[in-house]
Amino acid sequence: MLVDAHAHVWALDPVTYPWRPTFGFVPADNAPPDDLLRGMDRHGVGHALLVQPSAYGPDHRFLLDTVRAWPERFLPVGLVDPADPASVAAAPSLVRDAGCVGLRVNLSLDVAYARRQAT
Repeated sequence: MLVDAHAHVWALDPVTYPWRPTFGFVPADNAPPDDLLRGMDRHGVGHALLVQPSAYGPDHRFLLDTVRAWPERFLPVGLVDPADPASVAAAPSLVRDAGCVGLRVNLSLDVAYARRQAT
């Protein structure tokens, strides 16, 4: 069985799922779960770990709504910003209560610093 260990989904619906970008990136194109599932099925991928996109920041609602809709295919990986005390405090609840199987820890939320690292 194949597993995609790092996939992202999001909706272009900022009213229901507002953007709270930590890197300043806001998607211009939709990345719905249905599209990901079609691609997974086409390539024989049975499951995926959905990683919280930085564009949603600490608001995990879209990620968790998606996992609840397709629990047999997706597991969630939450996002933690170690520089944000509220994010750090929420981390245990993401695992214990929301069912996150892992945490994405953004160590470089400074966009200029991230660009320097990438070059």
